[in-house]
Amino acid sequence: MKRLLSDPRFYVAWLVVLVGALFAAYAIDPYVFGFAVLGLGAATGLLCFSGGLFVVLNPGASRWARGTVLVSLLLAVALVVGSLAVLGTFRWA
Repeated sequence: MKRLLSDPRFYVAWLVVLVGALFAAYAIDPYVFGFAVLGLGAATGLLCFSGGLFVVLNPGASRWARGTVLVSLLLAVALVVGSLAVLGTFRWA
């Protein structure tokens, strides 16, 4: 698990999966999109914690690896926050 969480490609792959899943859920139904945003947002929060630990506590990581993890996580968080904003514009009734 440590090897997986210390690989910057994992965080880039998570960003790609997150974009695809949110766009697919948006196209299906507002309720599916809502549950997807909440679930993927929670998973992104956990990954931000592990990625933050990787950036702070891994002295052997290169600048490129740290930057890649940091940028991927910031984009993932921005995507989740933007999706929550879109979720707030739906008429549920």
